[in-house]
Amino acid sequence: MEADNNTEDIESLMEDMEYIPGHFHLDLNLNCDPPGPVKLRHRDTYLKQESLRGELEAEAGYLQYAVRNLLGLLAFHQDHFEMAEEIFRGICKEDPGNLNAWANLGYVYDKLGRELDSGECVEKVSQLMGLEGGETTKEDTRQMAARCLAEQAYVHPYDVELEKDEDLRERLSAALMLFNRALHYGGHLIPIEEKRSWYLKMATIYIRLDDIIKTEENSEYFRLSHYNKGLRLLRQTLESEKTQQKALSWCYIGIMLERQDEFSAVPMSVHDCGYSATDPLSCYGSINTMLFVRDLEKAKSGEGGIPDRQLLTEARKNLDKVLTARPCLRTHLEMAQVYYYMGVDALQESLLVDEGAINNALVSLSKALQYELGDSLPDVHLLRGRCLLLKGEDQNAADCFKHALDLERRTSADTTALRCLLQALLALFIQGGPDPNHAVTQMEQCVQKAEEKYPAHVVKAELRCLYRTNTAEVTELSRALIRTGRLELVRRLLQAVAPKQIAKKKVLTRSFSIA
Repeated sequence: MEADNNTEDIESLMEDMEYIPGHFHLDLNLNCDPPGPVKLRHRDTYLKQESLRGELEAEAGYLQYAVRNLLGLLAFHQDHFEMAEEIFRGICKEDPGNLNAWANLGYVYDKLGRELDSGECVEKVSQLMGLEGGETTKEDTRQMAARCLAEQAYVHPYDVELEKDEDLRERLSAALMLFNRALHYGGHLIPIEEKRSWYLKMATIYIRLDDIIKTEENSEYFRLSHYNKGLRLLRQTLESEKTQQKALSWCYIGIMLERQDEFSAVPMSVHDCGYSATDPLSCYGSINTMLFVRDLEKAKSGEGGIPDRQLLTEARKNLDKVLTARPCLRTHLEMAQVYYYMGVDALQESLLVDEGAINNALVSLSKALQYELGDSLPDVHLLRGRCLLLKGEDQNAADCFKHALDLERRTSADTTALRCLLQALLALFIQGGPDPNHAVTQMEQCVQKAEEKYPAHVVKAELRCLYRTNTAEVTELSRALIRTGRLELVRRLLQAVAPKQIAKKKVLTRSFSIA
């Protein structure tokens, strides 16, 4: 009966709220049952915990409570209820006005069947929000609301199972709206130091959004005029001040703080890049690497010149300092990526230009693999395979790509591991070796596994890409398959590369002859 009363009290309280404190009611995949294996959900949750622990070491002030509340949420969803309770209770003790911590603690108590403690947390939230009187001033209430909403915004990009761009866009959109509401509630009460951290995070998220959002006019992010102005200014910085790219994060802070009045309604967001928002070295390393990769993709598509390798040099210097002070799995992976791009040709990644850099990348990857669950991260095996492929270790590289492919979720649309595996196996076949049939067998198994994992048109597209980039080699493979009577893979290759009109004509001819 007492539990029913608590439920009624909570529902009654929620009806009077303009916002709801706590993290467990948020529209997150974390708060829903996993669509795939629980093991993969726990792996992703653990990796986010590791990333956040690195962030927490560098955070100070109120932003640390956003990180700790999120750590408590992740601990809860790994069934570590006592740890979650300890985290939330610690925040309540240090920051008695933290609405999210009190609401989260009440949720944990409810899960543990401690109705009395849960009810006390509900009463505390109600008092802090001014719903049941108390000594809380209107100014304090608005500032607590602002921090509550900002902490909730912080959570969204750290959600799990965001393999698709549309899923990430949805989370970023929710974060932007919550940050916008936080600024509305807090106004000028929010200290500059907190705003600076948000702006620094925004500099990183902009790079990612720029890759996702292809058409500004059709994007919901650009419906907000103030936000539009802010991104236009940042884009001008990106295009006209190339020498300042290494200070991109601080540029954005300067733009926003110098024009405080104009951008008072700017929504902001964060993204799980594994680095602290208050650590410029980490942010520089991440942003410089992303800028190089973005420019590289543009150059490959003929939209720009050769990317500036100085970006990689700056990223390496900054990440070196970060690893000295705060090593973690994601930083080692980021460093490995930097060394990889330093070791290959800017436009043809199949050409080795600095073997020492590739060896350094492999060292960084071996350190990443030493971390718990590091072996379960597809990106680690994918990058390791690329490095081994450059060193001529094709079979070892193929094994890495197989592992990466196995670790990819069935819902993932990323076919990089499949593409790399096909390339590696084709190279093994061309080399011949003592038993070229082994490479052919692996190729057949690879295509079969791909057809189980991806839609048919995706596999056809990858086979078509393999043929177009290695026409002579694929032709030689097809001849060998025909000679040995292994026609199933030949059929798949022909279906992938044959023009649709020819395929249709063959079907019509066959139908006519049968008739």
